[in-house]
Amino acid sequence: MGQHSVGENQLPSGDREISAGLLVTRDQAPPEAAEPAAFTLSPQSSDTEPLRWFSALPPGALRDAQRQFRRAAEISCEVASLKSRLQAMMARLSDARKVEVEGTDTELKTVELTEAVEALAVK
Repeated sequence: MGQHSVGENQLPSGDREISAGLLVTRDQAPPEAAEPAAFTLSPQSSDTEPLRWFSALPPGALRDAQRQFRRAAEISCEVASLKSRLQAMMARLSDARKVEVEGTDTELKTVELTEAVEALAVK
């Protein structure tokens, strides 16, 4: 084994406990809330650093891979939150289209919701 290879002895086995370094949570919003539930990513305190399984001084490529994974997890949470917001906006738009109010009022509500959905898509 060299510094650029990984052996089975370096990986955790069944007798060692492994804890996640990052935790994804979804905020619980009531159905009538203006904003839908959002996803958040929070670091967890861990006694062991997974990179230390490989050596005391892990290669830079391994550290870069860990950083990129964390960034991908952050982006995934952002995308999931945006998707949730978009679904809520689309549901409100659909409800507004179903509501039959006298002429101009319905058109104004539909235009306002359509503009809000378009603004969300731009972000």
